[in-house]
Amino acid sequence: MLKQNLSKEIKFYQDRKWDQLKIGIRETPFTLLDRAQKLINEGIQQNNYVGTYVEQAGKNQCCILNYIEPDTFDHYTIEVRANKKKKKCNGNIKFNNVY
Repeated sequence: MLKQNLSKEIKFYQDRKWDQLKIGIRETPFTLLDRAQKLINEGIQQNNYVGTYVEQAGKNQCCILNYIEPDTFDHYTIEVRANKKKKKCNGNIKFNNVY
């Protein structure tokens, strides 16, 4: 699936369950990593494993965002998973100072 997503640049998070998140981050410093290449680039820049989440994001199992603190330029990668049964979102944050 990775090669397919890179070649076709399939846009992730088309499932309606991510609509509130997409609306909520519109005017914030959060960026939705909505394509395979963006996930891979984030993993390289942050030196983390988020590039391996291409298939999970493509299947709407998780949503990946990044955040750069405007004052300090600290860089964060955020993984969000929606849990419909418990009606909540779970998040994981990976922090790196990028200089």
